[in-house]
Amino acid sequence: YEKCISLKSSYIEAYKELAKLYRSIDNNTKAEETFNRLIKNNSDNPRLIILRATFYKQTKEYAKAIPDYLQALKIDAKEPKTLYNIGYCYEMEGETDKAIDYYTKSIKQKESEIAYWARGYIYKKSGKLQLAIKDMENNLRLDPNNAQAYLVMGNSYFDLGNKQNAVECYTKGLKLNPKPNIKSLLEYGLENAK
Repeated sequence: YEKCISLKSSYIEAYKELAKLYRSIDNNTKAEETFNRLIKNNSDNPRLIILRATFYKQTKEYAKAIPDYLQALKIDAKEPKTLYNIGYCYEMEGETDKAIDYYTKSIKQKESEIAYWARGYIYKKSGKLQLAIKDMENNLRLDPNNAQAYLVMGNSYFDLGNKQNAVECYTKGLKLNPKPNIKSLLEYGLENAK
């Protein structure tokens, strides 16, 4: 790949594969250097910044990913996936207000079950239970088989003192044959709500 890049510094796939190789041997420093070279050698293609942002997100370097994603927004301010990724990175950095803002911007551009889920989950954690329920309802409208959404809704209804709706949510979630950890939480919620 290095030879390929030396022959044609604009060959994007060679950089991507080289970075992938470095990541496979746990050398994220070299992978980052590869992405930096890619961007430097192809400065006429500003969209490449998203590749580095995605690398930072995958390596959980959210503080580094955010500026790259924000730079990408200068190219396309209405890209819902980029808006979602910024929200995710802010959430991982503990900046929930900014995360909610970017999840909301993402949803306004294009409804997405994952953005509804993420925003609703933050609402639940911050005690905004009615907003959490609404977002989980929207998530389920787009992804009717999401048992976790029923869990968050059930927990939200339970916290509001509405045990009847909580029982309905837990029961619906259990009917979806959820993963074992979600199933256990749904069963626990159902037991407490009865």
